[in-house]
Amino acid sequence: MEYLNVIAKPLTSEEGITGIPLDFYIVPCLLSRAPSPLQIFISPPGKPQTPVLAFVFCGKFLPPSFFHRLVAVCIRVWPISQERDQYCLFNGLAIFTLNETYTLRIWYMDYIIYARIVCCSENEKLDNFIWLFQEVRRKLKKHLKYFVHQSSSVFEECIQCPDMQVSLHNKGLFIVKQFKYKKAMACPVCSLHAVTRSNVMKHWFKEKLDRIETDDE
Repeated sequence: MEYLNVIAKPLTSEEGITGIPLDFYIVPCLLSRAPSPLQIFISPPGKPQTPVLAFVFCGKFLPPSFFHRLVAVCIRVWPISQERDQYCLFNGLAIFTLNETYTLRIWYMDYIIYARIVCCSENEKLDNFIWLFQEVRRKLKKHLKYFVHQSSSVFEECIQCPDMQVSLHNKGLFIVKQFKYKKAMACPVCSLHAVTRSNVMKHWFKEKLDRIETDDE
């Protein structure tokens, strides 16, 4: 069951002993739902945070097991985060501690799996940790692709409009690969403005952005 990413042992997060597996298992598909409103978890106000990364499954179909298995993978990699005096691990939403100030938030609705990295320090510069964002994205994508290979599902990587203050389900999503040929696109959700290639890609896809801009020169 653990090999199939159905269950997972969580890691300790206490100071000084972070990263040691505990001697019990968590079954992600049996967790309770997250308390409302969801926005307090996925769009915490006033905190530095990446744009939302979205894995949009084609055919508008996402087996819920994909998300539960992804949560199981994350449980084995990063400690479960605590906020508001509770562990942030729910059915459909999970938050993990990446380092002293950064947390990864993943959630899903319908046929889309979302991810966002948030910093608890208001003065932190996200640009200092772009390497971390890319490492996390690669890990999430790697495991989702593995799950996909065991089924007929496929997905597109998208970024939600970076100007959106609050993440809304299936709104303002831009397919990343389109920016290989386009430098900007109009956002159909926010007030009239252009979403540029740089703003879309500079956090989650910095290396790919650098290659594209080098080719444009």
